[in-house]
Amino acid sequence: MAATTVCTIPGRIYNATGDPVTYVIAHDYEGKMIAHPPVNIQNGKWAIFVHAGTGGFRQGSIGALVYNIQECCDSMIAWNNPWNGKNTAYCEMNNPGYFDDPTVWNAILEKLKASGTECEASFEGYVTKVSIDAEGNTPTFNAIFSLDI
Repeated sequence: MAATTVCTIPGRIYNATGDPVTYVIAHDYEGKMIAHPPVNIQNGKWAIFVHAGTGGFRQGSIGALVYNIQECCDSMIAWNNPWNGKNTAYCEMNNPGYFDDPTVWNAILEKLKASGTECEASFEGYVTKVSIDAEGNTPTFNAIFSLDI
């Protein structure tokens, strides 16, 4: 059988927090980042990334990114684009450094797989919203960081 490659193209992140947000960490479950998002995303700007399956048979694009918002919280955005299943999106916010702990990633994967195509989280006056197209091997993933007003 031929290899199946699955991509999340594009992944888009919008910053509406009023201040820059800063990249903290990425986590790959399946696939890898082939076009990295910027380290800093200025307020009012979009950032683009591409995460792709690595080309192995039944290889999906499943991963996460964490950005810090004003040193008060970290916001994790995650996408699940499996090779033959339902696409899902998940987000979570927590104290700075929380996502540096490798033990949190198994629980996040389970929450991601159980999630729907949209998710929202809030923490310390900020909100994160994510969405992904429900079907297809090249869905669009969107994330928005904003003030919780």
